[in-house]
Amino acid sequence: MNPGWVSGETGMNEKGITVSENNIHIQQNQWDVMPIDQLSRKLLQYSKSIDDVGRILRKQKSYPAKLIFTSDKKTASIFEFANKEIASINMKSGYLAMANHACMIPSKNITSPSTKRLDFGNQFLKENVEDMDIEKAIELVRTSRISWRWNPVVHNRQSIIFSPATLDFWIAIPPESDYIPASYGPYVGFNLMQELNGQGHEPKGHVAIATSWSHPDSNCALHTRFGDGDYRGPVRFHMDLDEALAEARRLKDKAEVIKAKSTLSKTVKSREAKQMVIKTKAEKNKPRKSKTTSAQSKD
Repeated sequence: MNPGWVSGETGMNEKGITVSENNIHIQQNQWDVMPIDQLSRKLLQYSKSIDDVGRILRKQKSYPAKLIFTSDKKTASIFEFANKEIASINMKSGYLAMANHACMIPSKNITSPSTKRLDFGNQFLKENVEDMDIEKAIELVRTSRISWRWNPVVHNRQSIIFSPATLDFWIAIPPESDYIPASYGPYVGFNLMQELNGQGHEPKGHVAIATSWSHPDSNCALHTRFGDGDYRGPVRFHMDLDEALAEARRLKDKAEVIKAKSTLSKTVKSREAKQMVIKTKAEKNKPRKSKTTSAQSKD
């Protein structure tokens, strides 16, 4: 994992270009496409501006059905694309929000939960545009409308906040429970230039920790547990999740074996019982030999 490349589809480069993606409810019917993780990586590797992002995207012949949010030190844009369609929305009035539906491309599939989230996000940003900082950003992503705290299945599995102007970024350390949104955990702050060459500054804000998160021997390495709250790095979180899923599958397989043995045992017993009934009936229906008595008389 490279510094600034936080997940498969999310990251920031040294020019302050950020890329993150959201799912979109549009059916995929074109399959000659670049996978979203490779496409996102290409955007970060070769873009020095949002215009570069747009040029790279528009050179693609077809697209995975996704939304991409990209920003730089001054502005931001949303790119909607699916199959052969692409459109973009530029930031106005100093803020821009994205949910899980397209607004511009012809095949847009707008759903009510997504529009409510978008309206809520826009209203929050409008009211706090002058005071937006890391604390306000965390306040926004922790609201139930954005995090879906009330839904234990659909809530956010990761939360990353970027500051393109300073090259700072904050990663949420997921809580112990897999049923609580990642945004409810503490946020650890990093500076991209510090990660790349050790010349950056210590990020300011919520639980900012001056450490090299990409170094395996760091006190807060991604694959470890750390802190008084026994926090998990994002990699440790997914490792634990994989272990839990493997254990669940093992227990399920074990339960199925036990169930199969129980079913087999019941089947055998049932078969034996039927055979016993048949044998009993056969014994009852078997013709009995008549008892004869012989008497001898003496002369």
